[in-house]
Amino acid sequence: MVLDAMRNEPTFHQAVLHRDPASEYRFMLYETWESHEELLNVQIKRSYRNAWHEALPGLLVRDRDIEIWEPLRSDHR
Repeated sequence: MVLDAMRNEPTFHQAVLHRDPASEYRFMLYETWESHEELLNVQIKRSYRNAWHEALPGLLVRDRDIEIWEPLRSDHR
């Protein structure tokens, strides 16, 4: 699984897979990496992501939204 493989990358911080409580078919995957450039130039191209990228057209009902958010604050217990 992609989440298990990315956990071992040195620039990985965290990933959270969410499911919309209003739809069992709507998900959001939130990934945090050391840098945006590292994600785009290295991580997104990792071979363990190939099966994920190839499966998406058959899973999605519309094009996915990829957004880059800038963290302002993080709290952990």
